[in-house]
Amino acid sequence: MRAIRVAVGGLVLAAALHIQGPAIAADKPLTVVELFTSQSCYSCPPAEAYLGELAEDENILALEYHVDYWDRLNYGRHGRWKDVFSSPEMTERQRAYNAEIRNTRSVYTPQMVIDGRSEAVGSRRREVQNLIMQVRRDDQPRVA
Repeated sequence: MRAIRVAVGGLVLAAALHIQGPAIAADKPLTVVELFTSQSCYSCPPAEAYLGELAEDENILALEYHVDYWDRLNYGRHGRWKDVFSSPEMTERQRAYNAEIRNTRSVYTPQMVIDGRSEAVGSRRREVQNLIMQVRRDDQPRVA
């Protein structure tokens, strides 16, 4: 049995799946990967799919947060689109990360934050993977 962790809006759900072969124990500290996204963001689906792939790694805790700043955009005659998963708390979380990491409170989607200390466009797989490897090599405190 192997546990798969999936999170939406900070709610972590665990599901046990039967996988042939021996159970794999997490022997490394977790790397936390947070994706800031929105249903209204046309460039977010590839990042969401990539986060799903990252979540398959037992040493990654993948979290997906829907921000609310996309809810204010007007799509012409279609009007506004409200992301039902969005919340101002997730937008504020993203702003706080950007103030710390990028020295700005400006935000964008899709943004992945790695272990709360580095960030990249969530669909840039190579850049995200390099950041994951980098945080795993450094000696900063990690999630146990």
